[in-house]
Amino acid sequence: MSYDEFKEQVRDAVDFVGLVNETVSLPRQPHGGRPVKVLCPFHPDRKTPSLAVYEDHARCYGACHETWDVFGWAMKVWGCDFRTALDRLAERAGILRPQWTPEQERAARERRATEDMLALVARHTAHRLWVGTKTGLHY
Repeated sequence: MSYDEFKEQVRDAVDFVGLVNETVSLPRQPHGGRPVKVLCPFHPDRKTPSLAVYEDHARCYGACHETWDVFGWAMKVWGCDFRTALDRLAERAGILRPQWTPEQERAARERRATEDMLALVARHTAHRLWVGTKTGLHY
């Protein structure tokens, strides 16, 4: 099994709504493409529900302006990198991490490093666009 196949198997096996429900109390389940709106736990605006939780992702329309899939949510809540989130989610889903050859392991390590770097760049870019003076929005 390749790294990408393993990652997709974990993504498919984890109940995203259940994972979010561990952090935020959802009054009902999202269904039919319709989200459930709740207060976002990642910023201080505690008056207006700004977190839209869908069956496979969540999006904050408040101060965060971020979108999370199962891996992004786990990294944000658990404060970990992608590799740790992947391993913990696989363990929760009862999926054993495959034994890869040294070449496959090296390629997976490089891929994870790239994914971690891209996630950091995305967070930084979103922060620069949405926080503060919002100069990026006027550009």
